[in-house]
Amino acid sequence: MRVMVRMMLSVLVASFYFGISQNASASSDSGTLTAALNTSSCPSGRIPIVEHIGFLTGTFGSYNPTGLTGGESVFGLYDIHWLCLNGQLDSFLSVSGFSSDPGSGWLTSVTCNGVERMGSAATSYGYSGGNAGWGFGGNFGFTSGSNYSCTIVHN
Repeated sequence: MRVMVRMMLSVLVASFYFGISQNASASSDSGTLTAALNTSSCPSGRIPIVEHIGFLTGTFGSYNPTGLTGGESVFGLYDIHWLCLNGQLDSFLSVSGFSSDPGSGWLTSVTCNGVERMGSAATSYGYSGGNAGWGFGGNFGFTSGSNYSCTIVHN
């Protein structure tokens, strides 16, 4: 019985210790997003358009500073208004600079304009050539020309 109790205590202590060390290893990086509007055709090429409002490196908007703890960079952070899909609203975060796939769990959360999106609630995740991206249902409510404080919490 004492052996069983000691084993259970060891498991609880280990769980507590490793749980704290995982949370303690999370990094939080803040930046300012200056939103801009970019439009493109729907994937099918139909006349209705897709509006992207926010920031995408070298394309629209700005984010400062782009650098994150760990050496990665914010590559894109924007809302998507799918006018060709009955006005569906989504949002997207892209981070560059990975040497290998960090996995969807790398992102804990991204918060902009008072709206928090949890990495675990991402509706999509992808990785290619050093870039990782997370998609979310709903948006941050960006307006072109406005500035927003954003915080990215990650492993």
